Order: sequence, then structure tokens, then C-alpha cells
Amino acid sequence: MPHLPKAGPDTGVFSTLEVRPRNKPAKLTSRNIAFPAHHYDEAPNVAAGFKMLDLSHEAPIRANLVGSDMTPEGFKILFETWGGGKLYAAEAQWIEHKRGAKECFFGQFDTRDMRRNRKLQSDAASTSSSSTSPEANGTGNTANSNTTSQIRQQNAKRLKFPRPFDEPPQVICWLNRIDMASGDERNWRVSAHASRITPQGFVGHLDAWGDTELEGAAMCWIAFPRHKRKVASGTFGTSDVRPWHDPRQRNRGRVKFEEGAFEKPPTVLVALNMIDMAGNADLRVKVWVEEVDKDGFTWHLDTWDDSTMYGAAASWIALGFV
Repeated sequence: MPHLPKAGPDTGVFSTLEVRPRNKPAKLTSRNIAFPAHHYDEAPNVAAGFKMLDLSHEAPIRANLVGSDMTPEGFKILFETWGGGKLYAAEAQWIEHKRGAKECFFGQFDTRDMRRNRKLQSDAASTSSSSTSPEANGTGNTANSNTTSQIRQQNAKRLKFPRPFDEPPQVICWLNRIDMASGDERNWRVSAHASRITPQGFVGHLDAWGDTELEGAAMCWIAFPRHKRKVASGTFGTSDVRPWHDPRQRNRGRVKFEEGAFEKPPTVLVALNMIDMAGNADLRVKVWVEEVDKDGFTWHLDTWDDSTMYGAAASWIALGFV
């Protein structure tokens, strides 16, 4: 197992390329991360999601992001694949807060929390249940499917906050485990999102659709007060700038903060929450941001080489006090 014991800085980002080259895929790749000295009295809570994935299409599409060995001084961050999965490279984004924080909650939702026998529902039934996934709004389709004939695989569960908020909070979701069958006859589609948000909780979704064979998936969720000062969040996706049937390798757009939200450029954390890609080449997808100022930032959702991206989306959180 390639592992870098020398602790890296707490930047919120980890890449397997820090430990090994892309052409030497491994089942496990990890590195130690050091928290700022004397910052935590006890191990903090950490939420993490995929920022970049580069997986072979000749094997099952399997990747898992794990944080372990958590202490007040640091933790180990690890990417893994299993079975016949082949992970060339990956990148993670994480956020942390002190344990026992009263205004911000982290959690995890995994399809393994659900019963094994999944219920298949039509896209029309999904729409009637007020799903807010990206593909329900016209993205996430393939050249040989459409919104009326797709069969969706829904995994939804009501999740409760540790303590109620005064009003429905902001909730963002980041994918951090995927397990999908490979093969030229099927594409890779998965969406992580929240719906029916109340002060007490929300419905978490890990959904697939069309001919995708989703064996499993997981997401982290982050909830914080809707009007919290110096904090903002949201989602963006390729559907903001083009239709799904016009796949492009480079996709970019601009997010504008609410006026007066920040007095100086905040820190923007971002990770994937939806993927819709062709299965005839390696799964390659990356999200990143640049040109961050007090008014907004520019986002990128990219693929490369011979991969085809019908769509992708990401959730972001901007912090003005770090």
C-alpha cells in the first residue's frame, strides 16, 4: 500500500499523486495530515468528498474515500478500490470543525444503510415525489435514453440533525464512495442530493438512472444555519452552461455570491455531487475553482483524453472567516 507517513499540511485537499504516479495504480493510497498545532483539544469532525476521479473502464468503477486514525493532532486520509477496480488517481476535498459544534453538523449516508432489495421507479414517479436531482431537470440523459423512459434506482432515507435548527438550514452533499458495473453497454450515473429540508432533518438521496448498474454509493452531508454570517453554499453543474446532449471536455461558469456576503475573498471548498459519463472509456472527472474574489468565483468541471462527460455537478461552501 503506497503511504506517505510524513504529515502533509491541513489544506483541505489530498491527491494520490502526492504519494504515487498515475501509472502505478494501487488498491490503497494514503497520507497522514497534520492539523494546526494546538488547534483542537480533541479529535475534530471531518467531512470529505471526491474532487477528482480517474478510474479504468475495463474494471468495475469502485472508489472509496476514508478518514481514519483521527486525533487532535491529525488523521490519515485514504483512497481505496477493491475487487477488480483500478484507480489511477483521485483527489479529495475535506472540511473539519470542532467536535460538539452547535451550529454546523456533519453526517454520512450510504446505500448500505438501505435494504438490499431496491425498489425501481420510473422517472415520472420520481418527479411526482418532488425529487430535486440534477437529471430530473433535463440533464443526466444519454443519447439512447430520455426523461420519460428512464428507470431510476432510488436510495432515499430521512436523516435527522443532532439538534433542530431554528429554520431549514443549508445542506450540501459530496459523493465519497461509488461502486458501479462497467461495460460499453452501460453508462455511469450517480447523484447525491438533499430534499425536503426541515429544521429537524432532510431526505438524503443516492440515485442512479438509465442503464447504470449502481452497486453502491455514499455521501457526506454538511448542514449549517441558512443566514450564518461569512458562510455561503450552493451547487453548480454543466447544465448551467450547456445541454446534456452537447458533451464537452471543458466546462466553466461563474458563481456570484449574494451582495455583501463577504468583505474579502473567502475560501471555497468544492466536491462532486453528480456524475453522468459514457462507459466506453475511463471515468475521468475533475472539479476545481479559480478567480475567487469577494463577489464570486469561476468553476470548472472537466474530463480529458477520450472520456465523454454528458454531465457533472458539484456542491460548494465558501468560508469567510478562515
